[in-house]
Amino acid sequence: TLSPAYVNAGAGLTTPKYELLPDGSGRAFNSIIDLRAAKIENFLGVAEYDFVSRLLIVRYEDLKFGGTEMLLREIERETGMKANCRPTPAQSEDKVLTLPEGQIGWLNEFVNWEVENLIGYQREEI
Repeated sequence: TLSPAYVNAGAGLTTPKYELLPDGSGRAFNSIIDLRAAKIENFLGVAEYDFVSRLLIVRYEDLKFGGTEMLLREIERETGMKANCRPTPAQSEDKVLTLPEGQIGWLNEFVNWEVENLIGYQREEI
C-alpha cells in the first residue's frame, strides 16, 4: 500500500491524466515517443492563444553550443525591453553526443519526424 504522505503529496501523482491520450478514453500513449510528439504539438498550440504574440522555439543544444546571446536579442526585439543580464557563452568544449547506428535506426523508425521537424530536429541518415 501507498503511504498517506505519498497519496496526499499532490495532484496527479496517483492519477497522471496528463499522460493519457487526449481523446477521453483514459488510455495511455503506446510509447514515450508518442507522448513526446503529443506534448510538442500541444506546446506549439500555445502560439494560437490570444495573449501570445510570438512563440519562440528554443532548443537546449542550441543554447549550449551557441550561447544565449541570440535568444536574449530576440526577446529584446519582441518585448522592446533591454536585457539586464549578460549572455552566457557557448560551451563548445563539451562533446556532441554521437549515437550508435542501432539507436539512430530505432529513432528513425519510431519517432514522428513531421512533428520533430516543427521544432528543428531532423532525421539522421545512417
